[in-house]
Amino acid sequence: MLDPLTALGLAGNVIQTVDFTAKLGSALREIHNSLTGATEENDALEALSQSTKDAAEALIAELNSNPATRNESHLRDSATDCSNVSQHVIDITARMKRSGSRSLKRSLRATWHVLWDDSKKKRILEDLDRCQQNLQISLVRLLR
Repeated sequence: MLDPLTALGLAGNVIQTVDFTAKLGSALREIHNSLTGATEENDALEALSQSTKDAAEALIAELNSNPATRNESHLRDSATDCSNVSQHVIDITARMKRSGSRSLKRSLRATWHVLWDDSKKKRILEDLDRCQQNLQISLVRLLR
């Protein structure tokens, strides 16, 4: 017979194991059945990041074509930061894709990256949100 604290700890471990297994199975099924080899969330995230990167690079090119004021220089720096962070998100989501054929081994590898890199993805999304906010503030300053 287990004492109450040991039983509670064991129950917690069992729940964590079941939760992880459920997440693994769900992500594996989604990736394996996906035409792109990624989860819907990661496909949307990659598209958003690519759009942000394209817009930031167009803004950088426009700002580089003329002599820059202090506010324009700050806007260019914010756009450069957004472009770099967006590329980092694109790189992370690429690692989370099934590459090549729709084999179980490749799907499992991609699923492992989805689960393993989740905290990294959350941190980089916070960075992307921060740089987008800085870009908006810089635009407002420029338009005043």
